[in-house]
Amino acid sequence: MWKTVLEAEDVLIYEKALAKLLVRIEARKENGGPWILYKKYSTPNNTINYTEDFSCKTLEEVNELIECLQNSRMKTIQEITELKLAKNKDIEINIKRNFRDYNCEGWMFSINDGEFCNKIFVREKECIEADVILNDLYRPLEGKIVHKLVDILGISDELTKTKIVVHYCSSKSKYFVEEGYLEETQKV
Repeated sequence: MWKTVLEAEDVLIYEKALAKLLVRIEARKENGGPWILYKKYSTPNNTINYTEDFSCKTLEEVNELIECLQNSRMKTIQEITELKLAKNKDIEINIKRNFRDYNCEGWMFSINDGEFCNKIFVREKECIEADVILNDLYRPLEGKIVHKLVDILGISDELTKTKIVVHYCSSKSKYFVEEGYLEETQKV
């Protein structure tokens, strides 16, 4: 059961005690800016601390996200330990160009010799826009991956604005069209 620790105009805090973990969800409104949410896992003796952070624009979005986080499956101590090790480990990205158009490029990339199941699409407009599609498994490494992609592709410099949006997927499907009929051939 979630316990309300604090509910104020610009701060919301909830806690839940599990067998060996304390889970805390904090939402704080930045000075006139967005809401920043933290889901913190810790052990009673503070040997393990792990924090996930999120951001929202409105209080309504904050309440929806808090409800979603409260109802989501809690991580185990072993999962938290593995995530902390993965965050500290350096990543390797292998990249292949899919296509190049007038002002758009598409690339596929793998992470740490995995499958080429991740993509990035880069468009040049008044600012450079990039959409990254990552497998959900790599969510904890998002920051490192984005920084590495920016370095590899050279899509940011001091004179150019760059907007990067990261999307996540957890599965993919392949379809085959023959004689006007669409058939699903494989769900991965």
